Amino acid sequence: MIMDIKEVQEITVELKLRAPNDYLDTLRNTPEEIEKYANGVGSKTSIAYHITPDTIWGMNVNPSSHIHDWMYAKPDIFATRGEALEHKQVTEDWFKTNLYKQIESGSWWLRTPRKLRVMWYLWILNGKNGMDAFFDNKTILNEGE
Repeated sequence: MIMDIKEVQEITVELKLRAPNDYLDTLRNTPEEIEKYANGVGSKTSIAYHITPDTIWGMNVNPSSHIHDWMYAKPDIFATRGEALEHKQVTEDWFKTNLYKQIESGSWWLRTPRKLRVMWYLWILNGKNGMDAFFDNKTILNEGE
């Protein structure tokens, strides 16, 4: 279940989750705008989206997944495919960092199984489904480069 945006806001600030400045400004000033981009864990382009939980062993990870969704949506125009792929890699790196921060803030005895689940998420994101989700609704100006 998607977490209330006020709780996402509190956890993001408390844990100092890594996020682009435009996300942080929006979360601070018009948090309801975040909900236009954040759909919980998983991609609506995947059939598995409807069965993918927003929790990892009981911990709701929407604070991290909301940032990830925002970064997948913005920007939506790239000069080259290479530039887009660099942005995607930063997005995945920050997602992992943020998930680990959330995990470290929780119960110590669930840290290892939660981190293993993160590795599975990252494996999915680096596969075809992750690529399809990232490039959905993107414009690449110079496809040949």
